[in-house]
Amino acid sequence: DSIGRLAVNPTPPSEASLLNGRKYYQINCAVCHGDTGAGNGPATKYGVYGISIIGESTRGRSDGYLYGMLRNGRGLMPTYNRIEEMDRWDVVNYVRA
Repeated sequence: DSIGRLAVNPTPPSEASLLNGRKYYQINCAVCHGDTGAGNGPATKYGVYGISIIGESTRGRSDGYLYGMLRNGRGLMPTYNRIEEMDRWDVVNYVRA
């Protein structure tokens, strides 16, 4: 993937972007991260470790880093490369919002 850690999100956080990002977040991310990103998604009831994404650590990451996490996964998080490239940027916008 050519998107680097310092990549700038090419998609402005418009209402359409946030709605699309929310849709993909709810389908792919909320199961572990929870509806608000607090790491309390329903999968945690079954032993899956939920990671909070609402703290300073996430806020300090570049958009490109968050995009890369969605694209490539990391640790216990699987890859979500099934989400199309531009839709991944919408998820980044939603998480930022």
